[in-house]
Amino acid sequence: MRLFLPLLLSLSLMQMLVACSSTPDYVLSEDDMAALLVDIHKGESYVDMHYNVYSDSRSDSLRKVLRQSILRKHNVSQELFDTSLVWYGHHIDTYIEVYDEVIKRLDDEDKQIVAESRKAGSGVPMAAGDSIDLWNSSPVRILSRIYRDSIMSFDIVPDDNFRPGDVFQWRFRMANPEFPIDAFVAIDYDDGIVTLTSLNDGNDNWKQFSLQSDTAKVIKRIYGFALYKPSGKEVLMVDSIQLVRTRINKNRYYYINRQQTFNLSRKK
Repeated sequence: MRLFLPLLLSLSLMQMLVACSSTPDYVLSEDDMAALLVDIHKGESYVDMHYNVYSDSRSDSLRKVLRQSILRKHNVSQELFDTSLVWYGHHIDTYIEVYDEVIKRLDDEDKQIVAESRKAGSGVPMAAGDSIDLWNSSPVRILSRIYRDSIMSFDIVPDDNFRPGDVFQWRFRMANPEFPIDAFVAIDYDDGIVTLTSLNDGNDNWKQFSLQSDTAKVIKRIYGFALYKPSGKEVLMVDSIQLVRTRINKNRYYYINRQQTFNLSRKK
């Protein structure tokens, strides 16, 4: 009997570990999902910092190649990733825990890079190409009438690093793309002119709003607003929220003609 006791204890321990697992076999585990999402966020940051490379007609193909390379690194198929996203989208509490871990890992890596840079005497590294993510809140939001929170917004006053002609891109991914959401990005200038866009340049899952600022005007304020309008008690999971500022791209400056312009000074 003594010989079988360790075996029985081991079997019991294995059963407990299996029972504690919160994901089914056909879904990426929480740790694997977090590791994959960390690299996906890094890939998105790389694209944003190399805006000129990824902004031409080849951009979609280049993005797909980058995404596939990340999936291959983690030995994950597109089907498994999509299935996992659907599962996590229906298990919001677990998804939030995963994203908390993603944020922690990204923050830890940023701190390590800064520490190593300071140790080498080079100071804090600057983002390449003057590209920076201005979003200073959680990259994950839950929008629902249940939580009395159906609005996502930002409001930023520019600092000395802003330049005339800067481009602002607000982008986020919706776990439930079939749910209705209205959004816009706007700029107030110091002469009373307001420029606004509500054109979505993304796809079904991604919402992406790009706003080109005027090279001849001084930015006073940039802000955005997204309103979720559910028909009932549906919960909308939004992640990968970014507000990326890049410098002017003269080849795409004509985008300013697609934007709406208002003169508030005339109403006074």
